[in-house]
Amino acid sequence: MDACTRIRCSMSAVRINTIPDLSRRTGIKRATMYNRMKNVGSMTLRELQEIARVTHMSAEQIAEVVLNA
Repeated sequence: MDACTRIRCSMSAVRINTIPDLSRRTGIKRATMYNRMKNVGSMTLRELQEIARVTHMSAEQIAEVVLNA
């Protein structure tokens, strides 16, 4: 599974349905969030940490994002 799909699955699991909703919950600007989802490899560690915290990603899921970015 690619990194973007993994993040979207984690979002869905906690009923976050849109990028703007994820943006609000993480505090990451909407435009930045859209850019990061287009190019997950450009995501900062802090951004990934916030997304993981909000979506309750497991260590394995985080590793999958990192390895497939």
